[in-house]
Amino acid sequence: MRLNNRLRKKALKSHKPKHWDEFKKEQNLVSRLVKQSHSSYLNDIIGASLDTNPKKFWFYVRTSKSDSSGIPPLKFNDKLCVSDKSKADALNFQFHSVFTRENAPIPNKGQYPYTFISDFINSQDVAKQLSELNPSKACDPDEIPARILKKLSSSISCWLCFIFQQFYDSGTLPPDCKAFDSVPHLRLKSKLDHYGIRGLSANWIKAFLSNRSQVVSVNGSHSRPQPVVSGVPQGTILAPVLFVLYINDISENIKSQTRLFADDGIIYREINND
Repeated sequence: MRLNNRLRKKALKSHKPKHWDEFKKEQNLVSRLVKQSHSSYLNDIIGASLDTNPKKFWFYVRTSKSDSSGIPPLKFNDKLCVSDKSKADALNFQFHSVFTRENAPIPNKGQYPYTFISDFINSQDVAKQLSELNPSKACDPDEIPARILKKLSSSISCWLCFIFQQFYDSGTLPPDCKAFDSVPHLRLKSKLDHYGIRGLSANWIKAFLSNRSQVVSVNGSHSRPQPVVSGVPQGTILAPVLFVLYINDISENIKSQTRLFADDGIIYREINND
């Protein structure tokens, strides 16, 4: 690139076709090398970092985005929402409107075929979970870095086990989780009972799902809280388990083959008749 700049200055000074040709030839070489270098950077550095250092990849994606206009004005209740606060309220009301309202009888799955799941919490399991934390993850609402929890896992596991046991025995827990899907709570609790999750476990899960609220933030401005009446709290280990238990019987009474993955389902059948 320095040679390219020198040839450009030389051509501007002399105005000779020979010097302009030398400059254009070098300019084309520089352009080709820059493209090759950028491609190598994406493939060898950014692409290879997806498993080892995903932050590098997503940092590149964020810096490459050209759209920085943010959320445009929103129309809500025949009014135009321009401020961040009014946009947050409009979005949160829309999210709240799609929750599942349960007003029909809860289906009865009949006789319980599963044994009662015993209650259990122990410090060894707590220590194991803490030791497997990813230190690069963001903090939970308690703002304690995962790196500290991981490093102190053996020392604090017994105390955390004691705290968790109190939450479990009393059927309560801090109301810090959020939810954004449509799993109906009463139907979910009915299915949990069917699968043998009763007693203290059922009471704790009821507290886990109940009395939740959600807030939308737009550029630091927060909406008014809206109650969460359906769904399982996202970003937790328990949430996908509850979701799978809820949809576990989705293939019953279906004669075709089914394939399930998370919330995606495929129904298919081989057809032999023209």
